[in-house]
Amino acid sequence: MLKRIIQCGLSSIALLAVQAHAEPITYKDLVNRLTDMEYLATLPAKGETMAQFSSYDRRSKYDEKSGKYLQWDANDDGRGYIRMENGEEVFAEMNGPGCIWRIWSADPTGQGKIRIVIDGREIFHDCFQNLFNGSVNGFHFPNLTYVASRGWNSYVPMPYQKSCKITAEPGWGRYFHFNYATYPQGTSVPSFTLPMPPQDIAILQAANEKLAAKLPSPADLTTFQLAPSQTITLVEKNSPAAITGWSLKLKLPEDVEARRALLMNLVVQINWDGSDKPAVWAPLDAFFGTQPGVNPFTTYPTGVEEDGTFWCRWFMPFQSARVTLLNRGDETVECASAFQTAALSQPLENYGRFHAKWHGDDPEPLPEPERQAIDWRVLHTSGRGRWCGMMLHVWNPLGAWWGEGDEKIYIDGEKFPSTFGTGSEDYFGYAWCHPGLFTKPYHAQSISENNAGHVSVNRFHISDQIPFQNGIEADIEKYFPNSRPTRYWAIAYWYLSPDGSDTYAPIAALPDYPMPDVWVKGALECENLHVLSCTGGRRSRQEMHGFLPVDGSKPLHSWSGLAQFFWQHGKPGDFLEFAVPVEKSNDYNLEIQITKARDYANLQLWLDGKRIGPEIDAYSPNVIASGPIPYGTVHLEPGTHVVKFEIIGKNDQSSNYFAGLDYILLKPDKP
Repeated sequence: MLKRIIQCGLSSIALLAVQAHAEPITYKDLVNRLTDMEYLATLPAKGETMAQFSSYDRRSKYDEKSGKYLQWDANDDGRGYIRMENGEEVFAEMNGPGCIWRIWSADPTGQGKIRIVIDGREIFHDCFQNLFNGSVNGFHFPNLTYVASRGWNSYVPMPYQKSCKITAEPGWGRYFHFNYATYPQGTSVPSFTLPMPPQDIAILQAANEKLAAKLPSPADLTTFQLAPSQTITLVEKNSPAAITGWSLKLKLPEDVEARRALLMNLVVQINWDGSDKPAVWAPLDAFFGTQPGVNPFTTYPTGVEEDGTFWCRWFMPFQSARVTLLNRGDETVECASAFQTAALSQPLENYGRFHAKWHGDDPEPLPEPERQAIDWRVLHTSGRGRWCGMMLHVWNPLGAWWGEGDEKIYIDGEKFPSTFGTGSEDYFGYAWCHPGLFTKPYHAQSISENNAGHVSVNRFHISDQIPFQNGIEADIEKYFPNSRPTRYWAIAYWYLSPDGSDTYAPIAALPDYPMPDVWVKGALECENLHVLSCTGGRRSRQEMHGFLPVDGSKPLHSWSGLAQFFWQHGKPGDFLEFAVPVEKSNDYNLEIQITKARDYANLQLWLDGKRIGPEIDAYSPNVIASGPIPYGTVHLEPGTHVVKFEIIGKNDQSSNYFAGLDYILLKPDKP
């Protein structure tokens, strides 16, 4: 018993000694980490972690007994919480010392209030949106709190010494993330308070201004030409230092596709400390945070300008460094480049080495045996370091929302991820699959073709970097398969100890962008035809990608061009008339296709003032393409003919008088 008391006493003395000698972290120190790229490169201390509380669907679980992941694709992610307590939903419970680095929501606009208690003191009890909309002093700086394509974001540091607890009254809104760091025991941090003291407001204001600054343009650029199959060495250094900035300007062709091909064929490779294995390998556009092509955006770590200037301010320490640029294309490229370097302020062994690797999913990656195939791996590496973010390039030609998938980040062998998100767009800081472009200090959507075609999004973890001691696995759910086709390519950015394992190899193959054949040959697309008259209702073009099976299976019938003419709010007796051009006198087999749905009307077809065919019942409990509806042979002379659709009633089960018109097809009897 005496021995146990002595041991406990010695442990307490040791802990007190650690606490007494711990270097305190001030609020200014924390705010500086919003822009401190050198701190990002330092290897994490033991006990330093980053995790996330979110509203993910709590049906997703890991069963320790069976080793299986249960309902891993559960997708009701807007209202999850830990438990109910005193009539409030418990969102988060953190033990300090720590700091909240990022808050995000898709819909913080409800009436229920959020309660934040730090170190036993209630500092906030108000509507959630007031942490984002500028109404709270200190949360009003546009580079720290803002809305980006419907996503509400805050990057105001909120430290706590002992604890932080966040609860909410029912009706507060939907969807939340709280990303928070925990520091080694004995670390001293301030307790965040509201209202904020004037000196902290001033510190945040300085950070807000710094976050808006691009990398300064270098005074001198080295110009060169890069011939096909040529590799040029841009940096060769053999003494300890750090690259702190890189500017590269290219002379680019005017044609967009030619630009994309050129940039895909320029490959950045960086080798550290004499290693023959590159730590950085990526197509040029991907390395700078977007793909494919020149898609202007400005974040704090990196950016792209319309004139073909690419820049980054990653802090990249080394014992020795070799940076090369390879031209895999067929054309000579004119370039101008400049690097910035600086001396190291700490011993070299305190730093990780910068890694950036690009990879794609053709063929699709194999998940771990017990993991569901919905998880797509962004990064898997072992060693000690920090994950600093990613760029994701999506090819999604059929449209519909590609990014319902949650991010899942496992640290140091975790079986259940300490970061479990609520949707791909949520991870990237926007919301509701909004296709609008945005560019903010830590994230951007640099290209989005209305979520159909190419999409490029990025997110950089600077203050909310994710430290690991033994390794990290970062996944993101991918709902649509390659066969649809929906393809992913990603670049991950991370720092890794020199003895860590980076298994990503250079990729020889270029990405392909398969285009499905979705048009009916010779069909006249109703959404593209000229409307001669319409007696009532509202008309629009509607994309139909979202009504295809998400598993990539082929429906019985699909829409030509994956779009339709959408006619809403008509009433019985209303009609609309299309102008249908005919070039040759001939007998034609007339065929149409419409959409059926639970709120669609019964229709009658007319041709040149004559009723043809029977009434069409367009009701269906699900949204489907009707398949070809034949009307037999009609003789048509050259000129403009009139096809009329009339609303004549509805099925008893239908809830409205809507109509969806896909195509009109005239097949000539004779060539």
